[in-house]
Amino acid sequence: MTSVKYIDHPKFPASAPLNHPHILDASTTDVSGIRLCDAITTFLYHLDARFPGTLDAFYDKKNKEVKVVRTSTQGKPGAQFELNLVIWRMHDTVLVGFSLLPSFQCTHLDKQAGTFTPDTRLNRLAWKAGTRSIWDAQGQWTTLFGARTALSWPPLEYAGPNHYKFSLVNMGDWSVDPKEEKEKNGMAAKLAEIIWVVRMWEEKAGAVFRVEVS
Repeated sequence: MTSVKYIDHPKFPASAPLNHPHILDASTTDVSGIRLCDAITTFLYHLDARFPGTLDAFYDKKNKEVKVVRTSTQGKPGAQFELNLVIWRMHDTVLVGFSLLPSFQCTHLDKQAGTFTPDTRLNRLAWKAGTRSIWDAQGQWTTLFGARTALSWPPLEYAGPNHYKFSLVNMGDWSVDPKEEKEKNGMAAKLAEIIWVVRMWEEKAGAVFRVEVS
């Protein structure tokens, strides 16, 4: 048994089954029982204070696409990078993960000079803990895919909520199958833990939020 506690919200009751959206109570300390759908719903619930209607918009299937991006600067001076938490629903498919900038830097071989030189045309966005889930008609979330790392062509929109637009998934650890039950659910749980423990809906460390609904 875990000690996960939920707020009893009119649209997201505490009594809803597991793998259905809940809003986490602030007293929850046991992260082992937090589902990704709980962390995302809690994130959106708190974000409503600054972007009213975000939570309802995300769960309103009249909106075919809802994208929420949290951008912050990480790292030490001289080695800083931009970290984006991406929460993106398109119809019933949800992409959640972290994208990083600067992107994966590519080079090409200059045969005449015999050296490798940067080629920004080939640069990719680097992803950490990229997941794809389905939110079905009964309200249940099911994680279908969980990549430890992946690349996608810029801009961000090219990745979309469809993992087939990721490339070089789990590069360096090719034996890891992102569709395997333990792996995909483990990555979803890791994302949920980070979002909850870091309280990523808070405005700290210069975080900037963007919400798009269509």
